[in-house]
This record gives sequence, structure tokens and C-alpha cells, in this order.
Amino acid sequence: LVIAMVATVVLAFNSFRRAAIVFIAGAQAMGMGIVALLMSGHAFGFVIIVGIMGLVGVAINATIIIVAAFDDDPAARQGDLSAMLAVISGPTSRHIVSTTITTFAGLIPLMLAAGGLWPPFAQTVGFGLLLATLVSFFFTPALYRLWVARRAVARG
Repeated sequence: LVIAMVATVVLAFNSFRRAAIVFIAGAQAMGMGIVALLMSGHAFGFVIIVGIMGLVGVAINATIIIVAAFDDDPAARQGDLSAMLAVISGPTSRHIVSTTITTFAGLIPLMLAAGGLWPPFAQTVGFGLLLATLVSFFFTPALYRLWVARRAVARG
């Protein structure tokens, strides 16, 4: 399954570097889920693992949107900081932020629910998603510029 995921992203971008950016963001989201779990004070269990898997999927989706938006803008593809900032602060961020807010808002009833099953799941996914989205807006452009744009400029 992992091989199929990697192959799909590599073929979609036609680049191992872009795919690496996407999957590193997924690993970061996993870390943000663990941070959210530690902040909430709940025990690590199977439900948390399932929640973190969902969190990683949403974070990978957000990173794919950012990388694709950079690829669509010629100046951002070359690593122009103002163009990259315009891409991030434009429609791209609107889609990612709206997805994050609606997901978090949808998890609020589960965060406040009684019991020991859903609150740990919802708090881990919800707060992990907020942290992962924040990190992706800073990390993805930096890594894109470092790995992809510099190489594009060097090629001429």
C-alpha cells in the first residue's frame, strides 16, 4: 500500500523531490498528532493510531495542493519569494484553511463528548491538524525553494 501511495505521488508530480516534500509533511503531521496527544494528556491507543493516520492523509493533501500551486506559477517554480508568498496567501490558503477549520469544527462535538473513546481521537486529530496546517504553510515553501526551485534555476 505504501509503495502504491509513493508511486502515485511520484507519477503525479513526475518528481521524487516533490514527492519527498509531500511525504515529509506527512511525517511532520504524525509528529504534530503526537504533540497534540501529549498536550491533551490522553493515553496512546488504537483509536489514536487511526486518528493520526487520518491526520497524515489530510496533511498530505494540503501539501499536494501547495506544491501543485507552486508548480503552476512560473515565478514560484523558480523560487521567487514574492511569488511564493502570493501563491500561499492567495486561493491556495483559502482552500487549505477552510478544510482545516471545517474539519476542526466538525470534531468539536466529539472533543466535548463524554467517554474515553472519542475525545482522545478528536482532540488528537483536531489539534494535530491545526498544528500540521500551520507547519505546512512554513515548511512546504521553504523545502520547495531549497530542493525544487534551486534546481530549476541551476538548469537554466
